Amino acid sequence: MISRGFWLGNTLAVLFFSVCLVYAAAKETPTLDSAFSTTTARITTTSNAVNVPVEWTFTNHSTEPMAVEKFDESCGCLSGQAQLQGTDLVEPGKTGVIRANFTPGGYRGIVRKSLHVRFVGHAKSVELIVEASIPSSVEISNRELVWVTGKGTKTQSINITTGTGEDFNIKSLQGVPESLFQIIQETITPKRHYRIHITPLSVETSDIQTLQIHTDSKDTRDQVLPVFMRICKT
Repeated sequence: MISRGFWLGNTLAVLFFSVCLVYAAAKETPTLDSAFSTTTARITTTSNAVNVPVEWTFTNHSTEPMAVEKFDESCGCLSGQAQLQGTDLVEPGKTGVIRANFTPGGYRGIVRKSLHVRFVGHAKSVELIVEASIPSSVEISNRELVWVTGKGTKTQSINITTGTGEDFNIKSLQGVPESLFQIIQETITPKRHYRIHITPLSVETSDIQTLQIHTDSKDTRDQVLPVFMRICKT
């Protein structure tokens, strides 16, 4: 007579074996994302560049040909197209390339933009990322200064430095009444590095002001740098 424990043990063993098979199959089944060696392309470009080329390569690990159905761009600064070496299909085991053009426009610093690519026969699209490092001709260390009401009029400082290596001068500091803030400009390295010290004369009431730093940068987009100064309750 076969014991109840024997049947229970065998049943559990079969279930465990089946789960392992399903897990192994899922692990070995190639996904659409796995076709790309990386989905993030990192580039460095200048602020005035136009149509900076970006590309991602992918390999067809499936048993069916792959074809791009459509692109969805996150903004007009990024446009994509499939470049498949003369064919609309990427056969199993073959490699294709997705190419895009990125235009920095007025962006500065580290910018992340996405391009969603949908392949024929796949309901889910693949998100491809462009991570662009865009230096400015003039760099500013902080664009927002905050003071808390009733917490003291502590001086805060910001550094204005050359970003692309070109000389520049600060022509003027405008937009903030002298009755509200004391603003002192310090030259660290002429035409290369300036420091601006900002002290509110009172932090009793909430307020927001915008300091405009005017420079003689050759890049017109860096000729006026705004700094937001807030006095708030929290």
